[in-house]
Amino acid sequence: MIAFDGEELIMIQDNDDSARAALIRFVDERWTRSFGDMPLPLDDDERVRRFFVGENDSYVIAEADLSNAAKAWERLVAQRPEDPR
Repeated sequence: MIAFDGEELIMIQDNDDSARAALIRFVDERWTRSFGDMPLPLDDDERVRRFFVGENDSYVIAEADLSNAAKAWERLVAQRPEDPR
């Protein structure tokens, strides 16, 4: 989950490395808009730290087991009436 400059984004990734890479892409894509000509720090951790300095800016990388959610979704879809079209 990323919250930055009034924008909220939830992404689902396969693992921590993919989540970290997505976070870095998010930062890199928005760096110039946020910081103008300020050079991009070469270190990923430093770049992320500097990017999320705003009071309402944050990110979370967390793990979740979605296997039960997938099963529940399948049950809901199976119970849905057929589309009469």
